[in-house]
Parts: sequence; structure tokens; C-alpha cells
Amino acid sequence: MDSLIRVAYYQEIMPGDESDPDFTIGPELITQRSDGIPPGGYLAGPLQGTFALDVSSFDKWRRMLSLAALDYEAEKVWSNPDVFAGEPFYELIHCERRNVFGPGTSLKLAEDFRKYEEPVEQKICSEANFEDFQFFMDFYQLFKKAFIVSCNSGCTIFS
Repeated sequence: MDSLIRVAYYQEIMPGDESDPDFTIGPELITQRSDGIPPGGYLAGPLQGTFALDVSSFDKWRRMLSLAALDYEAEKVWSNPDVFAGEPFYELIHCERRNVFGPGTSLKLAEDFRKYEEPVEQKICSEANFEDFQFFMDFYQLFKKAFIVSCNSGCTIFS
């Protein structure tokens, strides 16, 4: 059985009382994409949400996104980070399955989702069957919302 990736997103976060936080970020989730958010307990802002997908579906989705947005197989992006850093959706295509995306990285991804939605959708529509197209676009919209919500003073957590 494939393990699940739970995606949680928060509009505003602030360090919380360690005895009763709304959520906790463990040190294993902190990367450069965390934009300086330290591990610990946090209080969540007013807008938040969650969704989940299994690891193989996440990898399939990232592969489709890589081809549609960058015209390269995801494996090429994964093995050449210096070449693709800064490209559209790079941070999402080339990320750990357990991660925290801070507000700066979320803003960059939110802008990518907004700017490239039409060309990515057209490419996926022309190359995928209806079921894969629907799968891709459903998760595209979920990820888009997560990064838009978290792009000011929030975060998106993959756990």
C-alpha cells in the first residue's frame, strides 16, 4: 500500500503555545523552501485546508506537470537541480515528499500556478486521456489554492 502525503495549508501562522498548538512543524520537514520557518508549534490563521494523495499519484502528477510546464521529464529536473532552479514549478517538481513551503516559496508557486494555468491545461488536454486530464486538473486546482492561501504569511506542509 502506498503511503499518503497530507497537504495542509495555512493563511497566517504564528508561533504558538507549545502545550496547545494548532499544528507542529518537525525539524525533518525544514528545507530551504521553508523560508526560515523554524520547527515548533504554531497557531493557524483563519483560512486553512487539507487534502491528501498517495505517493505514486503525487509522483505521477509531478511528472505530468514537468512535461506540461517545462517540456522535460521530471527525472531530468530531479537529476539537474542547478539547471532548472527558478523555472516554473521547479520547487514543487523537485521537492521532498515531506516538506514545508514558506511564504516566499508559496508566493513564487502561486504566481506560477496563475501564470501558467492556461498553457499547462492546454498541453495536458492535448496529450492525456480524459481520466488523466481530470486527475491532473483536480490536483492542479488544489495545489494552486494551497499556495495562494499560504503566500503572504502562511505555509504549506507536506507530511
